[in-house]
Amino acid sequence: MHAAQASNRLLQDPNAGGEVVAIPMPENEAERLVALAETHLLDSEHEAVFDAIVALAASICGVPMAAITLIDRNRQWFKASIGIDDPETPREDAFCAHTILEPDALIVPDARVDERFRDNPFVLGDAQVRFYAGLPLTTASGHALGALCVIDRTPRRLDKAQRASLRHLATVVERLIDARTELLRQQQALRSAEAQIREIAERDALTGLANRYRLYEEFERSAARARRNGHHRALLYLDVDRFKAINDRHGHAGGDAVLVEFAQRLKQAVRASDLVARLAGDEFVILLEDVHESSDAVRVAEAILAALRPPLRHGDVVIAIGTSIGIAFNTDPEEDADAWLHRADGALYAAKEAGRGDYRVAAA
Repeated sequence: MHAAQASNRLLQDPNAGGEVVAIPMPENEAERLVALAETHLLDSEHEAVFDAIVALAASICGVPMAAITLIDRNRQWFKASIGIDDPETPREDAFCAHTILEPDALIVPDARVDERFRDNPFVLGDAQVRFYAGLPLTTASGHALGALCVIDRTPRRLDKAQRASLRHLATVVERLIDARTELLRQQQALRSAEAQIREIAERDALTGLANRYRLYEEFERSAARARRNGHHRALLYLDVDRFKAINDRHGHAGGDAVLVEFAQRLKQAVRASDLVARLAGDEFVILLEDVHESSDAVRVAEAILAALRPPLRHGDVVIAIGTSIGIAFNTDPEEDADAWLHRADGALYAAKEAGRGDYRVAAA
């Protein structure tokens, strides 16, 4: 063991009669465990390529047992093995837990006379391990995650060719792990990029609300939920009263400030589960789900009108914000989205004709 590379950790060893034993640990153990987790190899399914490598290692070295191991926090887990029945063993008993501390191979010709292993349960017990040779599996970032090892029940040594072949196989395993980890990183980066693109595609750039594209997607999802749960829905169609006059008087900056504030107050007046979308210009739509009767939607409209009464201060000027609202109740999830929007838009027109600053409910 190299003092610069390893330290001891105290661990209650169930095989030592309750005694506290020192387990060798790499100095970079925390980072090593993170690197191990990034591979997503722990508890993964068998893979033919890893199985083939351990079979080849056993054949080259003429031994009955071989394995590709990963050293987890408290266990040794076998990614692939031949001649070994256990899927994992305690870390404190694992020869490979010592191998990951080595710069190269750990060779134990006869474990019975090696002070590190002569009291090991796999040496004293039914496994009767005598010979062990292991090579650390080190990532490109320098973390030893486990080992490629060969094991025998008879003391022995490896010749130069066998050692070289074992080293070549370990290199293959290391490259496989590195390639797999890099692929996972690239896939994660791709998913993240796709999510960001989707977020941009579904959001209104000015207000941050859902846009028309997202609204129509949600129409389909909400219809499916309504069919499944038997819930009713309601649509509120709104616009900013006299928005053209606001733009003419306060300029586009003032108009944008009104739209942003309008959007925020709409979101504050509804439930987090309700979808608020900017349809176009100063037109907004709110999709309400799980609505029991039309009066539920009316209460939301009244809450919105109340939320918009305080004027907006923009720079040195005060701008009044008003709205008119059309409400369309929906009891039929098969109703076409455009037809439903049309009914709500008609109710909005009726609210404007009645003098603005109020709501109207569309006929069913």
